[in-house]
Amino acid sequence: MEDRSSHPKEAQVGRAEFYVPTEFDRGHMVRRLDPVWGTETTARLANSDTHHYTNSCPKVHSFNDMTWGELEDWILSQERSRDGKGSVFTGPIFQESDPVYEGVKVPVQFYKVVVVMDDAKGQLGATAFEMDQSSVMPPQPGAPRPKAPFDPGRFSVDQITLSDLEERSGLDFGKLKDFDVLAAQPVPKSLLRGAPVRLPLRTAREAVLWTT
Repeated sequence: MEDRSSHPKEAQVGRAEFYVPTEFDRGHMVRRLDPVWGTETTARLANSDTHHYTNSCPKVHSFNDMTWGELEDWILSQERSRDGKGSVFTGPIFQESDPVYEGVKVPVQFYKVVVVMDDAKGQLGATAFEMDQSSVMPPQPGAPRPKAPFDPGRFSVDQITLSDLEERSGLDFGKLKDFDVLAAQPVPKSLLRGAPVRLPLRTAREAVLWTT
């Protein structure tokens, strides 16, 4: 029997009024396509498991539809083009400063770690990304509304090292740090934003997924 004590129903943000008509989407963490593989039974179960509220975080519409989705699509296309195998880990980076909307603390930063095996080279590679929606968060309830319409603005997507992500999130990715593509890549200094190593991405296609 499943132990539900760690995720009681009353703790889930499942009520429709939180999402409609506010600016938030039910943002999937693990995308539907990533775990859908294997036997038909396994694939169907995996597909179903991604559609639970425990796999969702509130995301601003533009952030969820554009930046997050674009990065996922690009990663998936690169894995297919190389006939490689990949695992994706994703989730929020919780912070004490995260804003509260209608009693719900909304994370402003998210991470994605992609681990791929290039079968042609027999080479393992790991990459980490940090996505930030703080610049597009709507005004909090009770705060003065801007005179101009809400502007979705620009949001940041950075490729970071796994060591940096571990420090920021409190997670431990073990030996995957030894295969960190960005840490081993000679990235031009003009693209770095101080220390630790951080590669700002204007588009998903600038992400470094493989060692050269």
